[in-house]
Amino acid sequence: MSLEDAYPEDTGRIRFITGTDPAAGAEISETVPTNAIWELISMRFSMACSADVANRYVGISFDNGTTSYFIQDSNYTAAATYTPSYCASQVQIRSGEAVVSGHIPIPIKNRLKAGYRIRTATTGLQAADNFGAPSFVVREWLVRQS
Repeated sequence: MSLEDAYPEDTGRIRFITGTDPAAGAEISETVPTNAIWELISMRFSMACSADVANRYVGISFDNGTTSYFIQDSNYTAAATYTPSYCASQVQIRSGEAVVSGHIPIPIKNRLKAGYRIRTATTGLQAADNFGAPSFVVREWLVRQS
């Protein structure tokens, strides 16, 4: 399925989506639904870091269901007992804007086909660390059925 299979005259519709709230110790993972193509415009989430002493380095990855093809780290190191908030976006933000601890730049005009995933990729994630449900802003195209 390609963008050319989507309605070519359609510029897509903007959707605001609350993602799945992962269990403690698990990463965020959201899958593009069947018959859709997404462009991720922005994503906001927070992570409650446990008291386990370790630095956490949170990033975002895109994959095709098996293989990551984009990985970008945040500009923020999270320590024990902190609850940092993160924003992944196509637009660069200034430090301290919008009460964000970490910013993660993502590609402009990224296209994620059905079955592709948007995930966090965290080095140093502890078993009791807990991501909250993410919020996504996506441009969505619905693909024609053949």
